[in-house]
Amino acid sequence: MNVNVPTAPAEVSAIGVHNWVRLIAWQHRYLVAIIIAYGGSALATASFHDNVPVQLLLGNIVLISAVGIAGIYGLAWFRPGWLARILPPDERNNGLPSQRLLHGLFTIVLFPLFFASFSAFKTMIPMISPFRWDGVFAAWDAALHGGIDPWRLLQPVLGHPVITVAVDWVYGFWFLVVFGTFLWQAFSFTNPERRMRFLLSFVLSWILIGSVAAILLSSAGPVYLALLTGEETGYADLLSYLQFVDSHYSILAIDAQEMLWNTYLSGEPQLGHGISAMPSMHVAAAVLTTLLAWRAGNPARIGTVLFVTAIFLGSIHLGWHYAIDGYFAAVMAFAIWKMTGILARHSLLSDR
Repeated sequence: MNVNVPTAPAEVSAIGVHNWVRLIAWQHRYLVAIIIAYGGSALATASFHDNVPVQLLLGNIVLISAVGIAGIYGLAWFRPGWLARILPPDERNNGLPSQRLLHGLFTIVLFPLFFASFSAFKTMIPMISPFRWDGVFAAWDAALHGGIDPWRLLQPVLGHPVITVAVDWVYGFWFLVVFGTFLWQAFSFTNPERRMRFLLSFVLSWILIGSVAAILLSSAGPVYLALLTGEETGYADLLSYLQFVDSHYSILAIDAQEMLWNTYLSGEPQLGHGISAMPSMHVAAAVLTTLLAWRAGNPARIGTVLFVTAIFLGSIHLGWHYAIDGYFAAVMAFAIWKMTGILARHSLLSDR
């Protein structure tokens, strides 16, 4: 939808600039409120569980982010005289400051608090809800696929060292694609409603899928199943195959899995080192990129669908996830995308 914004002559008044900044600040109010609430919840949870390392680090990030957010909104509402002088005008905005600059500013300032909060929750999952669903999910996975573990169905196609290495690299490339898309949308202004819908969906997916559902359905994943149960599982052959490939080539997933498990055993959780399988945030975030690109034409549509497919198959083949982790995550991501459509439209209506 088109948002009514103030226009200005060649020489823009300070009031016009401040009204422009205030409008964009107002449009981000839901995004800001959600992330601040998420950060507060993460800090409160760390305090409740007496997780001192996470509590101290997250507390510092919350404090710094709160000061930054308050400062930006203070500039928008209290209109200091120098603000209009330091914001460079953009001819496309009738002399008003660049939408791209302001959109990015109001999004990037939230970035540290948001991902620190997610990392804190993921780190604390075993403390809040110890891993208890892995055996159930493994059984459901086999039952849903004709009594066969899904990785065995994929092995004839993917179970070749060259293909496994390629899958591993694509899986690692997920980070660049997903967070590159996030940064692209943070600084985008061509379609404000679609941008806001993606940002809200992105944030709510990490909260509802990556934190809330991950705690309620606490599981570690196939690679850790035997370590958790102390029993032989149907994934032993897959892990042996991956170790064999890793002995000849370097499998990024193997190193990451060992690092996460060692941190878990240490009993000293660290930000960024949490274990969680159900639901798969890799799949959920990849689905959101597809939904964002769906109206961008067939090349973008086909490319993102192939990306989602590769991430889903890789999550199984590399031992990170049960297949149902991806199924559930995809359904939740789609539901969140549908839900945020109304919220995105409402956020852009007006500040009155």
